[in-house]
Amino acid sequence: MKECKALYKAEAKIEKAAFLAELANSKKHNGKYNINTLSWQQFCNLYIQYCLNHKSTTIDDQMVINTINKFFPNIKYLKDFDRTKVEEFRMLRRKQVSDSTVNRNMHCIKKMWTFAINDLEIDYKNQAKGIKDFPVALTQKIEYFTLEEIKKIKQTHIK
Repeated sequence: MKECKALYKAEAKIEKAAFLAELANSKKHNGKYNINTLSWQQFCNLYIQYCLNHKSTTIDDQMVINTINKFFPNIKYLKDFDRTKVEEFRMLRRKQVSDSTVNRNMHCIKKMWTFAINDLEIDYKNQAKGIKDFPVALTQKIEYFTLEEIKKIKQTHIK
């Protein structure tokens, strides 16, 4: 039992050291994040933390991140989620959901890149900036009953 605990402790120390080394390597000497070494997972964690601190929509953002991870499980660094991956994600999503949902997903991705450039001060071009929304038809609410008809229905059926 003691050997097992010691083994787990040793593995935990090694994992902690590797995590801290990766965290140290993800920053430049001047304190800014480096696009080449900032891991995708670390970026997603920073972005969700930013959303929580600013009371932004974290559920939609988390869903978009999970969907990106599902489509592209081999993304290791933030730089890997470039313009071609964003376009590919957009087309894959368009096959699954409506255009308005794809547009909302793209707005989340644009917010992620804006966060990376403005808040993390990454010197890199926004990979989702030039992507335009898909045109979506306006939905109209159709009133099937007038207000008077609704009152009559309530009076006759609800006692």
